[in-house]
Amino acid sequence: MYLYGASGHAKVIIDMLQATGQKVDALFDDDKSINELMSIPVLHDWNGESPLVVSVGNNISRKQIVENWIANLAQSFIHQPLSLQTLR
Repeated sequence: MYLYGASGHAKVIIDMLQATGQKVDALFDDDKSINELMSIPVLHDWNGESPLVVSVGNNISRKQIVENWIANLAQSFIHQPLSLQTLR
């Protein structure tokens, strides 16, 4: 399990996950000065690790992060138009 956001809200989520036997492998954060949170490494480049939980406490920021990711992922998976010639 991975978390995006390494601050106060992440601590609450880590506690909750650990209480239910879940392991948090690492966190991701844009703040390069944060390298560890609750003895869990904080990384700064996300390379598709999953499952990923957004652990940003501010509701507006969390919503914006998720909407941006969805938009970027959707663009990444848009299939180019095919013609019947291509399918033969």
